[in-house]
Order: sequence, then C-alpha cells, then structure tokens
Amino acid sequence: MCPTPSPRPRMYHDVDGVLFANYTILPGARARYQLRPGVQDWFGWVTPRFDIVWTTSWSAYELEQLLKSLYLHDVWTASTYLNWHTPSVPDGTDNTKADGVRRHLTGFSGSWLWLDDQPEVFPDDRWGLPHDHFVRVPDDGARNLIDLIPSLARRLKILPCPMPLFPLPATHLSPSSFYRPSLRHIRQGVSLN
Repeated sequence: MCPTPSPRPRMYHDVDGVLFANYTILPGARARYQLRPGVQDWFGWVTPRFDIVWTTSWSAYELEQLLKSLYLHDVWTASTYLNWHTPSVPDGTDNTKADGVRRHLTGFSGSWLWLDDQPEVFPDDRWGLPHDHFVRVPDDGARNLIDLIPSLARRLKILPCPMPLFPLPATHLSPSSFYRPSLRHIRQGVSLN
C-alpha cells in the first residue's frame, strides 16, 4: 500500500467544463457538450490521492445523482460538497467560489489544487497564493481531463510508489474502439520521470 501524506491534498473540483466538455470523436461531426471519456479512470486515479471538494453550481442532490448514474457512488461518499453560494454576510450578498474556497482552506496546512474551466473564478494576486495551485482545464476536447494526470502527479509529487496511469493512445478515442485498460497497460504503468 502506498503511504499518503497527512493531511491528504485537497482537490477543489468543478463539474461543468471539467467533467463535461464540448468535443466530438467523430470526424467532421459538430462538437457537442457531453461527458468526457475516461471519467471512471480519472476518479480511479484521483480518489486515492486527494480529498475531493466539489466547487460547482450543481446542487448537492444533482451531483450525487450524476455520480450514482456513472457508478461512482463511492466518489460521492468520499468527497465533500462545498456550498460556496450560501451568503455568509448579513446583507445577503452572494459569495464567489474563491470566497468559499478561501473559507474552506482556513486552518488547512496541506497541499491543494483547484480545477476549473474558467480562470476568472481563480482569485487574483491579492490572495498571495502561488498560481500553481490553480489548474485550468480547457472546456473543449475529449482528452483534456485524462491528460492532466501526469502533470498533476509531478506537480504534487504524491506518488511515493508507482500506480498505473493507463496511458490513453489517441486511437482509443475513435468511435469504433472505446478505452478499456488491458493487463498490458496495467503492468506497464507510466514513468513520471
């Protein structure tokens, strides 16, 4: 079993534009807004390494239903839903995602990342935080989420013992062949050096 840092790193995770994107895998077809391929593989890699904190405009109920429908109920039960829109000031002004994340980070001394497709939600330099905590996920393209895995692993250096990352050759995104990890992929893993 791989040792995990204490406290485990947090991943602030958006839904629209991160789990869903505009793309097509059919040549010449119009891009459509749809779930990215490899979401099961994504959470198979993320869940053992991060505490997921949802920063989305989806309600907790809607997100739970989505994850259950994708057979990812374990991801829902192991994660935290950040209700960042709840007004916390007496005048009832709306909070931003940055306000919610800032409050959630109060007293937290571990590593964290924030994945979002809209860089304008990330706090500006007045926060005094290194910009490498903010990870923009392009809101188009099928592979953008899975392609983040090697860079996230290097960035946090949280892989004390190698785990398979299931490389995804572009041919696996063709309509006739959907990605399924083979024993060869599992045995090979991926070198992050």
